[in-house]
Amino acid sequence: MFDRSSSGISPFQGLRLAAAIEELQSGGDGLIGIGREALGVDTFYISGSGGADTAVGAGKYISDNVFLEIQQGVTSGSARAKIEIELTPSAPPRPRSASRVPAPDSTGLTTI
Repeated sequence: MFDRSSSGISPFQGLRLAAAIEELQSGGDGLIGIGREALGVDTFYISGSGGADTAVGAGKYISDNVFLEIQQGVTSGSARAKIEIELTPSAPPRPRSASRVPAPDSTGLTTI
C-alpha cells in the first residue's frame, strides 16, 4: 500500500484508500465520481501523498478526438495543462504539456 507499511500511511493517503474501498463496496461512483459529476468532467483525481506533491486534476473531452486536462498542485507555480489530440483512429494520441500555465492576457485568454 503506497509503498510503505500501514503505520506509515499519511491521513491523506488513508482518505484516498477509504474512498477507494467505499467505491468498490458500494458499486457506485464514490466521492471522486460525485466530484467528477458535479464538475461536469470526464476524469477527476487527487494525487500525491498529502504533502507538497499533492495535486488535483480534471479532464474533459472537448471534441471526439481532443482531450483537455488541467492539474493544480498545492505549491505556487504547479499548475499544468495537457491537450491530447487523436490524429487518426489507429494512431495513439501524442500528448504535449506545459510545465506552467501562463497568466491570461488582457483579453482573458491564455496562450500555451
